[in-house]
Amino acid sequence: MWLDRVMSVETVTWVWFGAGVLLMALELLLPGLISVFLGLGAVTVAVGRWVGLVHGLGASLITWFVSSILLTLALRSVLTRFVPGARERQGTDEDVDAFGEVVDVTNTVTDGPGGRVRLHGTTWQARTAEGSIPAGSQARIVYRDNTAFIVEAVSPKEEPAS
Repeated sequence: MWLDRVMSVETVTWVWFGAGVLLMALELLLPGLISVFLGLGAVTVAVGRWVGLVHGLGASLITWFVSSILLTLALRSVLTRFVPGARERQGTDEDVDAFGEVVDVTNTVTDGPGGRVRLHGTTWQARTAEGSIPAGSQARIVYRDNTAFIVEAVSPKEEPAS
């Protein structure tokens, strides 16, 4: 084969083995128990080449592909019992977390467009249900209407100490 003419058979075998080890080590960065099986498939190819069962690039690629799939199907469910992944579930509704939070008013908020409040390091559109809240004061988020938060004024005695 052309690859055997470019590199020795032993070198190609070591490349397969090194690729297998690298793929298995990559599992530390990309968890999911997939790269481990790709790496085991590459090590299988290296072993097959060492014992003389696999010859040439085509046979090596087919052996790697088939052994990776078979190892994944056969062993992944078994290994996930011993190496469980993180399965923490958290709410992803940021609006619910923001309701009731006291925010700084950056642009005067009225019942029309143009008002803005600072929440979590950025500014958001805001409106009031009634009245006006001047820039520099604080407001409490009541709910969200489309892209704007609806806020109410916070009395000075309710303002949190800075």
